[in-house]
Amino acid sequence: MPITAIILVVAVVAVYFLRSAELPGEGSPLIAIDLESSVPLRGGNITQGMTFTVNLTISSLADKEVTIPLGLSLKDLENVGWLPPLTEETVFNSTFLPNQLILQPHGKASSLLTVLLAEDAPLGTYVFQVELGNSAETHVEATSFIVDVNPK
Repeated sequence: MPITAIILVVAVVAVYFLRSAELPGEGSPLIAIDLESSVPLRGGNITQGMTFTVNLTISSLADKEVTIPLGLSLKDLENVGWLPPLTEETVFNSTFLPNQLILQPHGKASSLLTVLLAEDAPLGTYVFQVELGNSAETHVEATSFIVDVNPK
C-alpha cells in the first residue's frame, strides 16, 4: 500500500510540473495595440483632400523578439450609397514610418501612419484596417479605426 501511495504522489507532482511548463493557449494575443490620432477620427472634421496621422504603438507580451510588418486597407465604406468599384489608391494614400516594427521581449515600438485622402474621396464613414503581419506568431491579424469623411 505505501508503494502505491508513493507512485500516486510522484505521478501527481509530475503532471503538475508538466502543466506549469506549457505555453499559453495558441489564441492568446502576444501584442497589445494603442492608436492615437492627430484629429478625432469619429465625428471629427476630416475632409476630402485632408492629411491626418495616427500613431500606432504596439507592446509585446512575448518572451522573444517579434517583427511586425504593417499595412493599411479600406475594409468598408459605409453610408456612401452605390459607387463604382474603387481602388484604394483613388480614395487614399498611406505610409507607415517605419513600415515594420521590431519588438524586443516585453518591449514597445511605434510607427506613424500618415493618410492622405483624395480631393474627391467619397463622403461617408470609412473603416480602415491596420494589417499586422506575422499573425501566426502574435495571434493578432489587424486592428481597425473608423473615420468620418466630410465635404470641404
